[in-house]
Amino acid sequence: MYNKYYNYFRQVIKLFTLIAMFSMCVPNGSYPQSCDRDGVCDVGEDQDNCVYDCMVSTLHKHIKLHHPSRTQRIVRYRINGSKEEITNIDQVKDFLLAKLDFAVYGMVGNYRLFNLTDRIPVVISRNPMHCNDLTEYPYEIAYDEFMEYNQHEEWFVHGCNAAETQDTRIKHKWYDTWFYNPIPAFIERFTDWTKWNLENNAALEGVYYDETFGWLNWKNFYIANCAEEYSVLELQADDGTKYKYIKTSEPIDMSSEFNFIITDIDSTQIYNIFGIWAEVGIIFLEDNTVPAGTRVILIRDINATIPQEIIDSWKQTRLQVLEKTRQKIGGKLMVYNGFSISRDYDNDFLQFADGGLTEGFIHTAGQLPHENFDALKWKKNVDQLQNISDNKKKIYLAQTTTKIDPSTTESELQKLALYAFTSFLLGKGDYAYFAFHVVPSNTLDYIYFDYWETDIGEPLEYYHARGDNLYEREFENVLVLVNPGESSATINLGAQFRTLAGTIVTSVTMVPKSGIILYKTAVQKTTTTSAQTITTTTFKPSTTTSSVPTATTSSVRATTTTSILPTTTTSTLPATTTSTIFPVTTSIPTGTTTIVPTECAIDADCDDGVFCNGAEQCVAGLCASGDVPCQTGQTCKESQKKCLEVKKKPAKIMLNAIKQPRFTDKKSRWLIVQTAEDTSFNQKKSRIILKGPADTAAGVTIDTAKTVKLNTGFGGFIILPIVVHKSATPGPWAVVITTEIEGDNPFEEMIIAEFTITK
Repeated sequence: MYNKYYNYFRQVIKLFTLIAMFSMCVPNGSYPQSCDRDGVCDVGEDQDNCVYDCMVSTLHKHIKLHHPSRTQRIVRYRINGSKEEITNIDQVKDFLLAKLDFAVYGMVGNYRLFNLTDRIPVVISRNPMHCNDLTEYPYEIAYDEFMEYNQHEEWFVHGCNAAETQDTRIKHKWYDTWFYNPIPAFIERFTDWTKWNLENNAALEGVYYDETFGWLNWKNFYIANCAEEYSVLELQADDGTKYKYIKTSEPIDMSSEFNFIITDIDSTQIYNIFGIWAEVGIIFLEDNTVPAGTRVILIRDINATIPQEIIDSWKQTRLQVLEKTRQKIGGKLMVYNGFSISRDYDNDFLQFADGGLTEGFIHTAGQLPHENFDALKWKKNVDQLQNISDNKKKIYLAQTTTKIDPSTTESELQKLALYAFTSFLLGKGDYAYFAFHVVPSNTLDYIYFDYWETDIGEPLEYYHARGDNLYEREFENVLVLVNPGESSATINLGAQFRTLAGTIVTSVTMVPKSGIILYKTAVQKTTTTSAQTITTTTFKPSTTTSSVPTATTSSVRATTTTSILPTTTTSTLPATTTSTIFPVTTSIPTGTTTIVPTECAIDADCDDGVFCNGAEQCVAGLCASGDVPCQTGQTCKESQKKCLEVKKKPAKIMLNAIKQPRFTDKKSRWLIVQTAEDTSFNQKKSRIILKGPADTAAGVTIDTAKTVKLNTGFGGFIILPIVVHKSATPGPWAVVITTEIEGDNPFEEMIIAEFTITK
């Protein structure tokens, strides 16, 4: 009897099992078993469980924009080149919601964009490579995660050949972030926390993994805090002053902070530091009474080495992070920062990721606007953009980044921006997004150009060469031309086109590293199978408003040539005009005649008594401003009514990155300005000013209260005491020291050295 009942229940269990298995095979109209990420929003897939198919792939726009940052200010450039700034946070938020198509992080003041829109995919930013010390920031969303990691020293890489403690963790020398040890236990927990973030923030569409490269570029990037023993030494300056210092065993590596502590041998007394000569490994003590020969302990950051096994397995551990993340987040988006044109790992990463970002699309943060890739490297960027965003149907977040400094001009910045955007148009597919970013950005800017709204229409072809220097791509409504070469080129267009500024042209002369968008004036097909006549010329900017050609060629029919410079007006030209294309602005360049509505009879009627703005003239009864009297490389001295030659002396600042004070209202720092040659610096005559990243920059001042004066006792060094306030404007700063030299050939000596205020 027992066996019979057993068999009966066993049959019942089998029956229910078959019913359950059958029910699993029945299609579910509401919830799919998985998101196939094939670019089609199928039945059962929606924006929540299949973001790529039902949100990204359904957006049909000819030009898509992204922004991978926090934002506090909009810098908007109009078609005519004029600039406006939007600083009201509500207006900034509304602007981004109206313009963006993809956002990483999405912070605008206290707003979080993912809570404000269902149209824009917003992804959380996470870093599988580095982390900040969040011990004192319990309000941060990653605080609990960090506190868990902080209990596992084996999840960090250490240096100094010492015990594995928090003090010996290897960190990034500029970002002050610790380096994760990518062992399996860490990867498991890191991806668990990624899943947790998305589950607890339902409005987020996915995750963005920063610094996810397929190789580890570590040399000279990492440091560890180590202790060494030295003897105090003494030297005497030219003025007889004696200074005490220690000499390290190697040059001192530049870090993001004065992270040096000198104590006595028993660690009972701390010696203050007066200054650091990093290149030769000298640290000056503020206390000159310390006896020479005293033994001291120096605790400082030194270059660290990443273990070879981590380097060798780096690509594999990145793949593990991506694969495990995909397993845990399902149909949420995953993109990474790390597209490479020189290494072959993106194909592997894109098995699991929906796309990625490059911060260096045709230009990197290490280059000033006038510094550019060669044509070969440029083409690799555009080809990669086309391959990933069109052929592979993967998200390509193209970000052109440029460094700026006090010498950067608006025309340089705008020229690069148009060059970058037109290069993007050449290669873009349906999954491509564009952004233009400037570093350092002290106000967390989003830079926007109105021509990004150009109605280009559908592409009619892939991009291709048009002659030796030029590349083109035709769209329904526009023709895009780019010159990535090193020489200018003139091309006959074969039809009438209209520039962004409204000028009708039939041929264009394009300077090196430039691009142009030309509207079709009528429905026309302009693509040809053979190269058009192109003549290479040397570009020479015009300094007047006359129609004298800036360059002539034998292959272009006899027509008037007018240079459209960065600061020209936008009058309509004849249909047979050849234009030299640059970004157009409405400001007036040096040397351009500007009509001032003031009646006059003779030149003297127009004289305003100011030397430095030139001699005014009476032209046709109206006063016209004159040419600036000083040439390039000169400065105008109004008080002396003369121009002085400016002789610039190269200089740099040791330990040139200074953090804002965290726990105090202000702190004092020494800026040690090192010059490559002798200078005429004079404490009484020289003028010293500090220039911040914007006209409104504040919070860094020269310390006049200190008893230690500016000193040239070390030859090519100027030691400048400054005060950095807690509210100091972050970004690039410059020390400008000018000294007027009298004599038979007077001139002005100028020393410019840069430093950075970081948060």
